[in-house]
Amino acid sequence: MAGRMVHVVEKAPDGAPGGARRLIVNADDYGLSPGVVQGVLAAHREGIVTSTTTMINMPWAEEGIAAAPPSLALGLHLNLTTGPPSADPARVPSLVGADGRFPRLDRLVLRLSLGQVRVGDLEREIAAQLERALRAGAALDHLDGHHHIHLHPRVLPVVLRLAAAYGVPAVRCPDETVPPWGGEPLRDRLRRLAIGAAARRLRRRVRATGLTTSDHFRGLGLGLAFDAPVLVATLAALPPGLTELMCHPGYPDAELAERTSYAAGRERELAALTAPATRAALAAHGVVLTSYGEAAGARASA
Repeated sequence: MAGRMVHVVEKAPDGAPGGARRLIVNADDYGLSPGVVQGVLAAHREGIVTSTTTMINMPWAEEGIAAAPPSLALGLHLNLTTGPPSADPARVPSLVGADGRFPRLDRLVLRLSLGQVRVGDLEREIAAQLERALRAGAALDHLDGHHHIHLHPRVLPVVLRLAAAYGVPAVRCPDETVPPWGGEPLRDRLRRLAIGAAARRLRRRVRATGLTTSDHFRGLGLGLAFDAPVLVATLAALPPGLTELMCHPGYPDAELAERTSYAAGRERELAALTAPATRAALAAHGVVLTSYGEAAGARASA
C-alpha cells in the first residue's frame, strides 16, 4: 500500500536534514465524532496540520479515513478507554467491562498496574486496531495513544513489538521541555512531567525495535484550547531537529459532548492552527512541515 506524502523535507544549508527545524503537526482523536473529522480536515486544508491519528473503533473513523486527502498522513490513535474494542469482547475480557466496552482511564490504569490485564488480550486488541485501520485504507505512518496509554509499562512492549510487525515506522514520544512563555499551570506541569518520565522509557527502547520517533515534542505545555499567540510563541522557539506538535482541532457536536469533556476548546485550537500569523511564523523561523513517514524515509536515506 503506497504511503501518504505531505510536504517535501527541505535540507538545511549543510545538506543534512537534521539541521533544519522540521515539524509534524498531528491532530489526535480523528474519528471521535463527525465534528472532529471535519475540524481536522479543515486544520489540514486551511492550516498547518500535516497528520492525524485515527480512533479506529469509533463509528466515524472509517468515514474519516476515506475522506482524508493523500496529503494528510494517517496514524493510529491507540484507544483502550473509550467505546467498544475492535476485537471480539469475548477475546479480550480483561480489557472490557461487563457491558463489553472499555473502562474509564483511571480504572484501566488501575487494572494494568495490578496486573489484571492479560498480555494476550492487549496483543489481540492492539493487533485488531492496527488491522482494522489498514483494511480501511490508512497507510499508517506512526502510532500514538489516547490519553498516552501506549506509554504504560505493561502496554509499551506490546505496542513496540506490534508496530514493528505491522510495518508502522514510528511511535510518539511525548517528552516535553518547559514551555517558552512561562506561566504553566501546576496541573499541566505535573501532567507534563509524569508523561515525560514515561516517554523517556520509550525513547530508550524504541531504537532497538527499528522504529523511529521525534527528537522533540510540544503540545502538553500548550494545554487545552491554546490560542494563536501561544502557538506562534511555540513555533518561534522550536529547536533544530524533528518536533511533533500534538493538537486537538474540531467542531463541537452532540456526539463529541457524549464522549469527552473537552469539546468547546477544540474550535479555539482550530482557529489557532489556521490563523495567518501561525503560517507566517513557520516562514519567519524556517520551520518545515513534514510527517513521520517522510522523516523516517529521510533518516533511512541519510
